[in-house]
Amino acid sequence: MSRLGRRFLGATLAVLAVAVFMIAIAAQTMFINDHDQALLMWALIPAVLGAAMVAVLIARPVARDATRVCDAAMRVADGDLTARTGVTRNDELGEAAAMFDVMVERLGAVESERALMLSSISHDLRTPLTALRAAVEALRDGVAADPDRYLIGMERQVRALS
Repeated sequence: MSRLGRRFLGATLAVLAVAVFMIAIAAQTMFINDHDQALLMWALIPAVLGAAMVAVLIARPVARDATRVCDAAMRVADGDLTARTGVTRNDELGEAAAMFDVMVERLGAVESERALMLSSISHDLRTPLTALRAAVEALRDGVAADPDRYLIGMERQVRALS
């Protein structure tokens, strides 16, 4: 059982212990004879054990779903934007899991947009850079018939890049 499940079980058992203690005090103050008080305490033992079993049964799905959210968060932290919790509940844990899944979907969309933007920017930069590289090579190799015209064209490309 996970830490959350153990805490849930511990809290339930603490509440039960307080209830048994209060029943024992009430039984003594009501002047119940010792035989009836012993019977009452023996009747409380199966009730406490039954309540503990119910607490375990209730805690197990909560702990399982909390673990699934944590596992999905670790996968996203490692860069896996396909990770989803798979938790469907009608409580706060279910809402948190659903919002986590929405957040990961939005992160995936942002990542796709970022990749597309970088691709577009690199394409937009390659065209003027290629023209600049060709003009520089033509000037350096001495094949430029009109070097001033090449320099004006290079200046225009630098402005376009700016």
